[in-house]
Amino acid sequence: MKFGTQLKILNNKTSNIIKIYFIVGSVVILVGFLFFTNLLSQDIREDVCIVPDLYAQFIGLPDTENLENFLTDYFMTKIIPAIDYPIVFCDSMQVPFSWENINVEQRNYSSLEAADKERLDKMMKRLHRLGNYLPLYLDKHRTKLIGYVYFGETKSMRQLRYMPYVASVFVVIFIGVGAFALGYMRRNEKNRIWIGLAKETAHQFGTPTSSLMGWLQIMENRLEGDEANHELVEYINHMYKDVSRLQNVASRFGKVGSTIKLKGVDLDKLIVEIVEYFKNRVPTGKNSIKILYFSEIHDIILNLDEDLIKWSLENLLKNAIDAMVGMEGRIIVTAAPVDNMISIRISDEGRGLPRGMFKQIFLAGVTTKERGWGLGLSLAKRIIEEYHSGKIRVVQSEINKGTTIEILLPVVTGGENGGS
Repeated sequence: MKFGTQLKILNNKTSNIIKIYFIVGSVVILVGFLFFTNLLSQDIREDVCIVPDLYAQFIGLPDTENLENFLTDYFMTKIIPAIDYPIVFCDSMQVPFSWENINVEQRNYSSLEAADKERLDKMMKRLHRLGNYLPLYLDKHRTKLIGYVYFGETKSMRQLRYMPYVASVFVVIFIGVGAFALGYMRRNEKNRIWIGLAKETAHQFGTPTSSLMGWLQIMENRLEGDEANHELVEYINHMYKDVSRLQNVASRFGKVGSTIKLKGVDLDKLIVEIVEYFKNRVPTGKNSIKILYFSEIHDIILNLDEDLIKWSLENLLKNAIDAMVGMEGRIIVTAAPVDNMISIRISDEGRGLPRGMFKQIFLAGVTTKERGWGLGLSLAKRIIEEYHSGKIRVVQSEINKGTTIEILLPVVTGGENGGS
């Protein structure tokens, strides 16, 4: 299957998952809201039914029934047990004589413990501050005050008051989870795209480099023993090296996203090899660049994928050289043990970076160069952190003064490990 077709299928799959999440999530929230509303309406209906029930029983009272006894009995047997909120009855001096749904034993107020009295007083003050109290009068002209009743909110009222906030929280969580999942899927999709591009690049490199190697062998065989073309043979040898390097590049791209095997590597020798390679390729003369290497890791063997670590270090050195194009100065490479890690620092005296770019330069597609895809440091970060459990960061940088980038590799030696 072609990479373009795979990418199209991947985009469609991601789009379908997002649609399903929001459709199903919206339905669940709607059903939950309706269910909660239905429960709330049942509670309110039960509260409201007290009035018509009282009226119905009052109409059916026989003439011989004492109205005062009936109301007292209805209040004590029907209304008080149904109350699910704090209520306090007190006399005209605001001394409580009865209460419900408060964590205080029901007995004479004067015999209560000081803590219980304080609890009751605080409840009355809070309800008074909220305006949740009614004065009780003995006559219709409201001249003979006999007491007060303080009351809190019913369970239904509390639920009704909090419902918009609860609904808002659920909606925010739903949108937040959806946004996080979308971002996670997009990041994974982006990673798969880069892996696919890397493998496709490796595949495209493979055929022409193999063909070039074959043609070079034919030319070498035909010129074998021909002393007159000694210089041409030397050119072919140089071409062998360049084609071999192209094959290495293809191999590196092919390893992206694949399972790799780590083996013991002399890191110091590896860095020396890379530094020597670039020393022969940096500008000399007026705008000369000197590459210096200082090592404190002689004979230290680490479990690495040699080819991928080379690729990462080559990217960093090449970036340092590019940052000093048209300038002269030094690129200093240092390697030293730090705690249980090996620190490799590459410092240049080039153009530098603004602080806001310290983390961004490791993102795929971000580059400070006029040309390039911005993949080098992104791939280096993946190689160091995902394949070798290390770290890579910009230690310091100043505009027109230079940049220092550090790689930290864990000291893990002996045997072979797998990476993915």
